[in-house]
Amino acid sequence: MKQEVKQIFEMVRAGRLTDDQAARLMTEIQSKETRSEKNDGSLGSMLRNIGADVGALSSSVGGLYASSLKENDFSMSRVQAPAGKSFVFEGNSIRMSSLGGLHLEDAEFSGNEIHSSSIQDLVLKSSKFSGTSLTATSMENTELDKANAKSLEISSSSLKKIRIQDSEITQARMVASALKDLSFAENSSWSGVFDKSQISSLTLKKSQMADFEVLASQVSQVRFEETEGMQVLIRMLKMTGTSFLKCKMSDVLFSGGEKWRKSGFKHVTFEIVSMEKVLFSDCNLDDTVIKNVNLKDVRILNANLRGKTIESTEEFLKLCETKAA
Repeated sequence: MKQEVKQIFEMVRAGRLTDDQAARLMTEIQSKETRSEKNDGSLGSMLRNIGADVGALSSSVGGLYASSLKENDFSMSRVQAPAGKSFVFEGNSIRMSSLGGLHLEDAEFSGNEIHSSSIQDLVLKSSKFSGTSLTATSMENTELDKANAKSLEISSSSLKKIRIQDSEITQARMVASALKDLSFAENSSWSGVFDKSQISSLTLKKSQMADFEVLASQVSQVRFEETEGMQVLIRMLKMTGTSFLKCKMSDVLFSGGEKWRKSGFKHVTFEIVSMEKVLFSDCNLDDTVIKNVNLKDVRILNANLRGKTIESTEEFLKLCETKAA
């Protein structure tokens, strides 16, 4: 077991495992040793088998054009997938591993399960990204260009430096996760659910949000510019340092909820915005700027307007006729 522990420490130092992954692996090893010492289930044997499998895969797929990597089980591995066109990365299970340098064009990344792993430098151009789940995984430096992403499940994960351009994301669900430094640009669209998550440093420009729900989440340093939001439901929200510029919004609900009455908007700006069928309910509007806004069927219910700044559009139509009387 000492040799196994030593190998884990070496993998942490080499960046192949995070501290959390190493802790889970130590627990698993101790559990296996407690159950049985008869089987050859050692980490050394496991690594030798994985090494052989990954070596074989690397030699068979490296540099291939119009090929595929399907239905493989990677564990505690460093996977350097090939780049190219018409590649299929499908039905793979990746656990406690590092996936890097996957640059694909006119390709398909679908039906994959990724758990307790690290994904770096994923680039998908004119490709499909679907039916994939990320659990306790970090993803950084990802680019989607003219891509179609659908049915993504993300839980207890961290996503950073994500660039999305001229792409469509539908049925994406993020739970108990953190999203930082994300940008949508040039005719991209986004639908899905954010539940108990944190969103920061987000930019949407010339894009669209539709059939979108944000639940019990925190949003900060977000910029919406020339973006359209339709059928958006935002409940138990805390939003700070956010701006809406030259946007169109219709069928939108902003709600603080029973236990979130102290949440809502702080240092938020709506400028040159068209709002239709928008409801602010049970939330604070604190130091919120609303000006040069076109309003139609907009209401405020049970809102706290402390520290209000609301500079016009006739003082937000006299606070929507004094909070809807």
